[in-house]
Amino acid sequence: MKIERNDSQPQPRPWLGLLGVLIALSAPLIQGLLIPWFESTFAFPMNRFVSLGVFWIAMILALGIAHFAEGFPLAAFGFQRSKKTLRTRLIEWILTVLAAVFVGGVIILFSGYVRTLLTDEPAPALNAVQMLPAWVLIPAWLTSSFTEEVLFRSYPIERLT
Repeated sequence: MKIERNDSQPQPRPWLGLLGVLIALSAPLIQGLLIPWFESTFAFPMNRFVSLGVFWIAMILALGIAHFAEGFPLAAFGFQRSKKTLRTRLIEWILTVLAAVFVGGVIILFSGYVRTLLTDEPAPALNAVQMLPAWVLIPAWLTSSFTEEVLFRSYPIERLT
């Protein structure tokens, strides 16, 4: 069975739009409800890593509904081909990663310092970050930044308008 795609005009269907928005906005709730299952199925820290999949699945489902069922171009949700050179994009990525690592480090160290200064106890967030390996933290940062932008900003705003 071949699925035909209509590239002309999107054909919004309110019930599909609401379903997509519901999927997008309920990802944190679903992840929270599945935490006991993740913890019983996977050992720490793999349970944290696998739980990130909830957000990626929600994003793929929401964008799939909008793009394939309703015909919206992905550009409507902020996905566009870059006209920049590869060199420019690599420089931007490197600077972004350096800035993220620097800002994240400053925030972690500063929050630990302020917590210790105010309560004479170490910050629990600092302890959690020290416990998680980089192979969990880096995908978590990427997941939170990328899927948050799609699931909580571009997709619901575009579909509800």
